[in-house]
Amino acid sequence: MRETWQDPMTWDDALAECRARFPLQAVTVDGATWSCLDTGAGDATLLLLPGAMGFADTSFHFVLAFAPQLRVISVSYPPALAEGDRLVDGLAALLAARGVVQAHVVGGSYSGLVAQRLADRYPQRVASLILANTWAADPRRARWFRPAAWLVARAPAWLLQRLATGYIDRFLPGADPATRFWRSYFAAILPAFTPALIANRLHAFASLDSAEWPSTSGWLGPVLVVESAADRLFGERSRRMLRQRYAQANLVKLDCPGHAAALTHVGDYVRLYEQWLASLHGLTDGDSGQGGWGCATIDPSVES
Repeated sequence: MRETWQDPMTWDDALAECRARFPLQAVTVDGATWSCLDTGAGDATLLLLPGAMGFADTSFHFVLAFAPQLRVISVSYPPALAEGDRLVDGLAALLAARGVVQAHVVGGSYSGLVAQRLADRYPQRVASLILANTWAADPRRARWFRPAAWLVARAPAWLLQRLATGYIDRFLPGADPATRFWRSYFAAILPAFTPALIANRLHAFASLDSAEWPSTSGWLGPVLVVESAADRLFGERSRRMLRQRYAQANLVKLDCPGHAAALTHVGDYVRLYEQWLASLHGLTDGDSGQGGWGCATIDPSVES
């Protein structure tokens, strides 16, 4: 029998289940208040970082899928944090406050930079990295993010809401159940994205892009890099730089469409992460009972 999170037709029920079982908790560290979901049990911990437009419960599929085997912590970034290294320092302090010694860290899209920076600054806190649909730091992006943040901070909220709605419609085209769910989900959370919050996120990502990064990471632990077909949000140069930073990384390419694949084809990502964690420590049984989601994976040992 499939779980509610596995069928897009029942994702509304799955989201409600996640919120009921694992209500948001407020944790204040270093003067910033984080919201997090914490399943509270498990021999190992999986830390889920949100994308640019995500909150803690955006990862509800992963929370429900991995809660039986792992302790899962999914976070929302504090709205007032506008500097990337303060964000990373806060994550490390949050893990310490929750009694977590090490975590397997999942960073997708914009949060891939946060995950990489966490591994560089606090290697003892990271058991492994999963970097999905993301890239390496690039100072050229910061030159766009900073003026964008200045404009956003001064824009009326109604205009940003309208622009964000248009972006979501382009980001999530189609009329399938998964796409319809996500458009509805983001429409519901959009009011929380105030001009100040969006500007601070842009500043934080700009500071990470412009920070000093070595061409190869000093963190030599296990890394899984996940790419999806036709993900054009960032170019091949950025993806190549990411592979070069982690010579030890396993690269998996999913035949799922576009940058939103981790949202619309979440079952394939769950299955892949299960296999990855099982290969490291036997943490899961690798059986989420979700065959037939339609995205084939290339052998994880594929060369970059």
